[in-house]
Amino acid sequence: MKVPSRMLIANVGWSEFYRGDGVEGDHEFLRKQGWGAERFNFLPGPGGRFYGYVRPVSGSVAKPPAPDDWLVVFVAKQHGQTGLRIVGWYEGASFKREYAPRPEYGRPGSFRHTPDGDPFPYLIESTKAVLVPESERLDVIDTKKMRRASIYYLRGGPVQSADRDRLARSIVRQLSRGPARWPKQRERLGSAITLDADRRREVEEESMRIAKAHFESRGYDVSDVSMKRGLGYDLFARRPEGDRRRGPRELLIEVKGTQSSRPGFMMTHGERSVMEDPINVDIWRLAMVTNVLRSPKIRELRVDDVLADFRFSTFTWRATEASAPGA
Repeated sequence: MKVPSRMLIANVGWSEFYRGDGVEGDHEFLRKQGWGAERFNFLPGPGGRFYGYVRPVSGSVAKPPAPDDWLVVFVAKQHGQTGLRIVGWYEGASFKREYAPRPEYGRPGSFRHTPDGDPFPYLIESTKAVLVPESERLDVIDTKKMRRASIYYLRGGPVQSADRDRLARSIVRQLSRGPARWPKQRERLGSAITLDADRRREVEEESMRIAKAHFESRGYDVSDVSMKRGLGYDLFARRPEGDRRRGPRELLIEVKGTQSSRPGFMMTHGERSVMEDPINVDIWRLAMVTNVLRSPKIRELRVDDVLADFRFSTFTWRATEASAPGA
């Protein structure tokens, strides 16, 4: 990777996948509200583009001298660790003049809203994004100025210096060697507990159909988002405008199905992260379908119901170094 003429660092909250999972950090907004719009920074949007959020700069929207062709390096602080670590980057990124709703809202009812009921916003878009696996976030940014600033220009910004240029070159070297040393990250997909592939697919498809019909019968418009890898739930439900019935306006629904009359399922790390995210406590649901292929029954469970009714046991373990270099 060559050192670009336009490069900046963006300070965001810490997330594992940035595909809708929880965000943590000591930013004032995160402390007060418990959520951050950067949670979707690495979720592919329409056309495979990425739509990133960065916090305002001194209360105003970040407006670099030129809007296009930026290398944006996202950094964040992990709880219990020191220093700001590189979590990912955008190449050839463009800045908008103002925050805008993510493009998914162009199709009504297809994307969730913030806990305040507003669309999730973005400011930067790019066709190429690289997320650093959480276990590989070892590179710490060597600057104290990023502790509170949301954006720090390295090249092509309003302030330029030899120190900033050296830091830019150092970071590019880190980015260039990163992907070659990362192991492939594979996440096991949760599914019905059955060994036959064709039968498993039949159980999954029928479970989705039953769950979708169940929530539609309660007045929701339901979208299948299971193919959007990384969201951590299967269905998105939203009540039509003007619907005044009681209950959440939006729901994030995880669907699990089994041929047995006894409920049971496997859950990925990403799915459980969505379930346990505090901002989802009122809108997350598990649609548990049993006897799927004979006499199906569906139960709708909230987070507390799942934690009370099911005993979670470890299926696989992921191991990371206890004390990462530079910590």
